[in-house]
Amino acid sequence: MTDFAIIRKMLDLLDGSTSFDSGTPLGYDGTATISTPNQFATKAYIDGIAIAGSPDATTSTKGIGRVSVAPASAATPIFVGDNDNRVPTINTSTITAGMVEALAGTSGTPSTSNKYVTNDDTATAATADKVARRLAGGNVTVITETAGNNTTNAASTAFVTAAVVAGASGYDSLTITRDSATASGTQVINHNLGKTPKGIKFSAIAPVNMGTTSNKYCSGSYD
Repeated sequence: MTDFAIIRKMLDLLDGSTSFDSGTPLGYDGTATISTPNQFATKAYIDGIAIAGSPDATTSTKGIGRVSVAPASAATPIFVGDNDNRVPTINTSTITAGMVEALAGTSGTPSTSNKYVTNDDTATAATADKVARRLAGGNVTVITETAGNNTTNAASTAFVTAAVVAGASGYDSLTITRDSATASGTQVINHNLGKTPKGIKFSAIAPVNMGTTSNKYCSGSYD
């Protein structure tokens, strides 16, 4: 009998020709102090340096950090990359809580059928289906209506001026007399304007002491 087979097995294990039995892992007889790079490391040693041996993460160094909220899966926490489509691609540092609250809109819920008005949907010139925007001087341009267009549209200054002139396209100054002895009644005044006037102004003079030779007169204006 000889120990050659056992010695051969040991030599093969040591030189790597034969693998160790995974069912019976090798181990120290106690807690080993690992101090040099070429010593066999224990599980306890690896577990200890997995965290303690890694640096804390910085803006320039990869390392250990903490998630800002509890991960959806504690077993497999996921960190979001810069190129993830859930990450805004613009600088959001200037966005305030008030700006976010304003996104609720003024009436109804914003949706595909209740959209926000964009700058392209506004106009300083009178444009159909556009929201009016004030000019640099503060005025708002409105549609120039045509005469006789009886609508509720806003009218421009030019239209109002033209309408006033058209409505008072003429005037007449005339004198009408009436015998003071004539019984009361109506007096027809032909203004010759061609349309019903929008306003009239007249003066009347009548004797104060009717039937006397020392008549005095008074005058008045009526609008």
